[in-house]
Amino acid sequence: MDVRLCLLGTPRLETASTTSDLPLDRPASLGYYLAVRGDWVRRSEMAYLYSPEADEASALSNLRKLVHRLRQQGWAEALEADAHRLRLPLPTDMQEFRSALECRDWQAALACYRGTFLEGLAFPDLSGYGAWLELERQDLARAWRMAVHEQVRVLESQTDWPQAERWLSRLLAADPLDEEAVQALMRVLHRAGKPAQAQGVFERFRRSLKAELGVGPLEATRALADSLLNAGTAVPIETAPLKHNLPTSSTRFIGRRRELRTLAQHLANPDCRLLTLVGLGGMGKTRLALELAAQQVKCFPEGVWLVALEGVASPEQLVSSIAGALNFTFAGPTDPKLQLLLYLRSKALLLLLDNFEHLLEGAPLLEELLSQAPGLKLLVTSRVALELPNEWLFDLEGLSYPPPQTEEDLDGFDAVRLFIAQAERLSNRFVLTPAALEAIAELTRRVQGMPLALELLATWVRGLSVNEILTQLGRSFELLQTPRRDLPERHRSLEAILDYSWRLLSEAEQGVLARLSVFRGGFTLEAAQIVAGAHLGLLLRFINQSLVQRGEDRRYAMHELVRQFAEKQLNEGEKTKVYALFGDYFLYQLLDLGTAVRTSIQRNTVTRCRQELSNIFFVLDYLAVTGDTLRLNRALLSLYAILEITGLFKDGIAKIEDMAAALKARGSNDETLQAELEAIKGYFLFRIGRDEEAKHYAESAVAYLKTFSPSDYLGIAYCAGALCNHFAGRFEEAQDWYSRALTVFETVGNRSEQCRVLNRLAALLKQLERYDQSNRLYRQALEIAVEVGDLSEQGNLLNNYAINFESTGQVEEAIRMYQSSLEICERIGYLRGQSAALTNLGHVHERKGEFLEARKYYEQSLHIKQTLGEPVAMAISMINLADVLYALGQEAAAHRINFQVIDLTLEVHAMIYTARSFWSFCKFFERKGLLENGLILACFLSKTRECEQWVRDEADEMIARYAEVAGKSELDRFRAQVKDMDYWAATAWLKRQGSLRAAAVNTL
Repeated sequence: MDVRLCLLGTPRLETASTTSDLPLDRPASLGYYLAVRGDWVRRSEMAYLYSPEADEASALSNLRKLVHRLRQQGWAEALEADAHRLRLPLPTDMQEFRSALECRDWQAALACYRGTFLEGLAFPDLSGYGAWLELERQDLARAWRMAVHEQVRVLESQTDWPQAERWLSRLLAADPLDEEAVQALMRVLHRAGKPAQAQGVFERFRRSLKAELGVGPLEATRALADSLLNAGTAVPIETAPLKHNLPTSSTRFIGRRRELRTLAQHLANPDCRLLTLVGLGGMGKTRLALELAAQQVKCFPEGVWLVALEGVASPEQLVSSIAGALNFTFAGPTDPKLQLLLYLRSKALLLLLDNFEHLLEGAPLLEELLSQAPGLKLLVTSRVALELPNEWLFDLEGLSYPPPQTEEDLDGFDAVRLFIAQAERLSNRFVLTPAALEAIAELTRRVQGMPLALELLATWVRGLSVNEILTQLGRSFELLQTPRRDLPERHRSLEAILDYSWRLLSEAEQGVLARLSVFRGGFTLEAAQIVAGAHLGLLLRFINQSLVQRGEDRRYAMHELVRQFAEKQLNEGEKTKVYALFGDYFLYQLLDLGTAVRTSIQRNTVTRCRQELSNIFFVLDYLAVTGDTLRLNRALLSLYAILEITGLFKDGIAKIEDMAAALKARGSNDETLQAELEAIKGYFLFRIGRDEEAKHYAESAVAYLKTFSPSDYLGIAYCAGALCNHFAGRFEEAQDWYSRALTVFETVGNRSEQCRVLNRLAALLKQLERYDQSNRLYRQALEIAVEVGDLSEQGNLLNNYAINFESTGQVEEAIRMYQSSLEICERIGYLRGQSAALTNLGHVHERKGEFLEARKYYEQSLHIKQTLGEPVAMAISMINLADVLYALGQEAAAHRINFQVIDLTLEVHAMIYTARSFWSFCKFFERKGLLENGLILACFLSKTRECEQWVRDEADEMIARYAEVAGKSELDRFRAQVKDMDYWAATAWLKRQGSLRAAAVNTL
């Protein structure tokens, strides 16, 4: 039986006499994938596509089940399989569509395209399949768009205005901002005798463009609208061949939408006649310029002409090169330049001068051309700015790439999409798994989105996994080259590209650039002057040569690949000298920042901490590698202080581990320094919720350091241990460790740390409802914070102290203190303090019954805590948010959040917050009349030690409330049921309850 698989639009199966819809499930998706591939596909590839996290045996087993279910669907009877491969040889409408495109049969192609490829099919949990699906959809949609435009040209030549209008309307329905389609539809409507509708199309497009992108239409579109408004019905049809010599690209253009839009706006500006794309070699200047030029062809009556300058040896050859690109032939003895000027004088055209950087002495010719030819515009690509009076500069940087820990889809970034497209083109064995996607994201970060670097790296997917490429990239430049013949020779090695830019510098400039390579994460002008001997004029020269960038924050930076190349040019003697200068400068900066954050902290101090962290970390590495333990000991307390205020604890832990490893490799036997590192590491581990590890390091540090005189590090270790006990509900142990920490800091005279310990001890006493003692400690801590000028701790203390006022009924005073705390923390950029104040303002509104207002504060607080990445703090905001959602009647959402809290807090062993979510479920069961479930959970909370006293009290009150209803024997049964339960067993029981099961599944 002849059948055809239709995948454009919702999937269906066609026979000679029937059409039937096909399912959108996983077994069917396997069949669709195989049909599109059209040939044998290895089972291991398919197994990985559908079960990327499973071991190979399990993944293959899952695939066999999927294949079996596919065979049962009937429509896939043609499925072929052997021990290692699968194939589904069915004809598809996609094959017909692509065949029609190749034959330029636009009508046939459009008849095949019913809609989006596999419309309605989506598997959010299968990132690899989803990426393949999205790329296919994009490619097919792009091909359909091209076919529509070609078919419209045919219809225009046949004066079939209704059909042309119909196709262009469909095109705009798919992409309302397709400016080429807007122009075509305006012309068609005007020719069809509908001038008002043509103007309406323009006005709608103009408004949409302004609303969505904040820009206006291209000059060509505005000019067309004006001409149609002022003309009669006779609008010429564009049947003349377009004038250009632009090459056809063999690969699709990815990304750069914002750059194209901005550049097009520049070219449409009458004042912009010389536009230079400046960027490092490999940034994609030529590719972007060609794409822009192709879009401009219709805007220039005399065309767009590419002048390729790569092979032009001297400025004297510029005139003949331009004439050659224009197919202009010189005649007679008249000066060729004069002949060219006379030829261009009446022309309205765009010249694209590609790779101008080695012909800078010929730049004045461009000014001369522009002065003599008023209709001429020049688009130039160069690694170096031309520095001409009328030059407009556009600095081209890398493609967009995902920042670390982003919540956005990784494959939505242009750099990631480019690598994937290249890898899939070069290897049919490449499979985009979640792990591979993460590795690709890291690759794009390493090369900062440089297109050429990504294309060179992608060539290695035929022999290496993406993770292996990532590992090798960290070792050398060897992967950043390729023997591929389809790339221009100048693009086959990134090192050769950088070497070319290097050789354009004088020897003195090379020396300065090499010394600048020691900076990590950017640098200030002051740092460049002190460490590298650079001055502002030299930095600006480097900027003009695309070797250095200047940010909006007035800091300077080198592209990471440029930095690595320049660093390789330093000899050992120069390296030793510049590292010493670098170390001295940033050690001073670290000590200064460490003092500033503990005294008169202001927002710019926090900003400085974040800006200089990479440089500071490099200094610490340098001190550890060189064994400079004396200066390293001085630096650690400042590191502790700035990471405490910035909240970058994970980074701090990684750096401490690096330093410990470097000291060990050097054979250092400084046990005191190792214990000091353990003390700070223990504290940081607690701050990211790894309580058991934190407790281990804190106890280890205390055991060693307490045998010596009291030190700040011993106090930090005691504080870390106290916090671990506190948040695990071991309140007596916590109070003892806090007291020991306080004694140490009083002995060494560290008033700032005394203030912090008093704050935490007061919070513990508050939880034990010992308000008088808690208030006394808060007042004492506030006096110290004001004395030392520590604004961050003042914010913390006002927030915590206010809780006591609220708890004792002084609500208005509490609100005033919360708002004061929030104001201080916002003023100095202290995120953790802002989050705490927002949380407590949410509490106030919740208790007033103002649930929508409370939800707003809780969501703001949660967003900040997610940014900080602190699980315990996140859990607190999530619990609060769940309670408000219950009050608003959004029970399913509240259940999901509570289960997320439980999973999160159990993972980091913060069970007192697990208990809070348990209590939230107790109240839900009570409201719903599910008395048995509520009492079982209350009995568990009543007996557990790792629980706040107020939660136990609430649980006991609930048990007492229903003791008579339930009866003693039932309560005894419930207590026996939970007797041997721990939090994990209780969680498992909770997730089995029918009223919560759906929410529990959604959190797994």
